Amino acid sequence: MKRQLLAAGVLFVGICVFNWHAIDDPPFWDAAIGMHPAAIWISEKGLSDLLNQPPCQRGGPNTHSLSLGTFVAAGCYRLFEHPLRIMHIGTFALAAAAAFGVYQLAFPLGTWPAIATAAAFATFPAMMAQMQALYLEIPMTACAIWSLIAWRADRRKLAILLATLAFWFCERGIVAPGALVIAGFIDEKGFWRRVRWSVAAAPALVIFAVQRYKSPHVDFTRPHLNILLGNLGGRFSAAWDVYMVTALGFAAAYLIWTTNKLPAIFLATFAAFFLVSGFIFPTYLLPRYFVLALPVATLAIVTLLNERLGQRAAFAGCAVLMAYAAVNHRGALFQANPTNEGSIAERSLEYRDLLAVHRDCAKGIETNWPSFYGYPEHFLVSYPKMGYVAQPAPWSALVAEHVTNLETLIRRHPERSPTLRFVYDWSQGAGAEYVRKLLALAKEHGWRVEEAKRFERGRYIAKIVEVSP
Repeated sequence: MKRQLLAAGVLFVGICVFNWHAIDDPPFWDAAIGMHPAAIWISEKGLSDLLNQPPCQRGGPNTHSLSLGTFVAAGCYRLFEHPLRIMHIGTFALAAAAAFGVYQLAFPLGTWPAIATAAAFATFPAMMAQMQALYLEIPMTACAIWSLIAWRADRRKLAILLATLAFWFCERGIVAPGALVIAGFIDEKGFWRRVRWSVAAAPALVIFAVQRYKSPHVDFTRPHLNILLGNLGGRFSAAWDVYMVTALGFAAAYLIWTTNKLPAIFLATFAAFFLVSGFIFPTYLLPRYFVLALPVATLAIVTLLNERLGQRAAFAGCAVLMAYAAVNHRGALFQANPTNEGSIAERSLEYRDLLAVHRDCAKGIETNWPSFYGYPEHFLVSYPKMGYVAQPAPWSALVAEHVTNLETLIRRHPERSPTLRFVYDWSQGAGAEYVRKLLALAKEHGWRVEEAKRFERGRYIAKIVEVSP
């Protein structure tokens, strides 16, 4: 026990030291658009009013409103003077718990192979990015990993509890209860024992099914396979590493399982992950979603190498993964992200360049108003507690709400128009599309369109553009 506590402590301290430069970072991308506005709203006004607000797609804070992560963040915003620091330290602790969980799962291979496996998982570029982004992937993954450990130790009730917590953090965590249901049918002997544990893990699946059925984004008649293949084709080149490691991990898990040297729960996790990814979230198959599969993928690959080629091969496999992480931790081996799309940038610590652009741009909006902007700038300047601005920018607004009026202004009243400022950030959201449309319309009517501010870090650029008659 002392060795295990020491190992967990070393992991936590190591993760803190490596990530301490991010201790004051604001939440990034979907965290800033979804969970944190909801948490700030709850901390200031309570939950009941939040549920009546529009979702993030319409500029509102009602996203992830019932997530356990949102409630924890709301408590931090309400109770602490430096809530972001508390949340970062909590995330580091959960990342250490996840890495220590991988160590525990790999321990049958030996102490040093287990350490190497945990290190290979913790240093994977997408995992390192999520350690700093203040979102739901790390707590969800930690709960899922420890549910596997509990199931493997025949602590079924604890496994179900932890899997349910993974789902409560984020609906993608439904992979964990789904894996337990599948594993229950494989592992248990006798019809009623199988039914017993499957039913025990099923409530989360029922809640999930109701949520997805009521969701406006779900259309059970669309050709899921075509959408899935299109997503894979479109995003594979952007973040090929998570796709390749997950596919290799699944193949390795199957090969080992057929020789009865890997518990069924690991193969069941892959099965649940692919079912959820392929048929529930085919239009949102983002690189960070694969963080949930990385623990079992890494473990399966190392286990296969150890079983077939020996411990040296297992070490070599871990060394290759860690060497890859060292070279590509800031995205050097990826093709350039063609837009300011944060869901692609967070494939590695390269996302920090885009985060810096967002911070500079938000401060530019704060001092260059009135401004019209799209996503994510709307959320960055509307919720000062997130750390992007000191106060909301006056007379500034989400362009999507005013695009018709602005079109009318440009077309009919050019001589009476004040100078307008637009944030142009090359993102793929509707707000950026409206900005491009309005700038093109202004040029068409002979208005002056000039760059007022430019924010650039690495591959990422944003501008504040002034438009006047």
